[in-house]
Amino acid sequence: MEITKAQIKQIHLLKTKLGWDDELYRQVLAKYGVESSKQMSYSQRNRLISEMMRAAGVKPDANAGYYPAQWTKPEVVKPTKAQVYAIVAIWGRVSRAEGNEAKRAALDSFIDKKFGKTLETLTRAEASKVIVILKKMEEQNEKK
Repeated sequence: MEITKAQIKQIHLLKTKLGWDDELYRQVLAKYGVESSKQMSYSQRNRLISEMMRAAGVKPDANAGYYPAQWTKPEVVKPTKAQVYAIVAIWGRVSRAEGNEAKRAALDSFIDKKFGKTLETLTRAEASKVIVILKKMEEQNEKK
């Protein structure tokens, strides 16, 4: 199976993240009996990527498939589209602001007060917390 552009990109991003120079990178490839990642077999590439990710302390994005285009440390993984949609939808029901622009500004202000961030800069874990808070607010509004 031929190496993909995403695999090449991932290997080189990991190489940079690990701070490897070309000499060290070539030494690692030599362990696999190749001079270039393009010469590696499918299973060799899988092993190399897994080893590099462990060494860099990163985990693959579970939503991105086996060869994620984006990977990062868990604490900075961006919220899923479903989380963003849920936040905006629930906020639309609990906000007292009139109009979409006013509601968005109020949401940004709310997130800034709670987390010091915007909707776009929340982590996946923080987005989950926002959803829980908003659901509790919605429940309280329903009781009134």
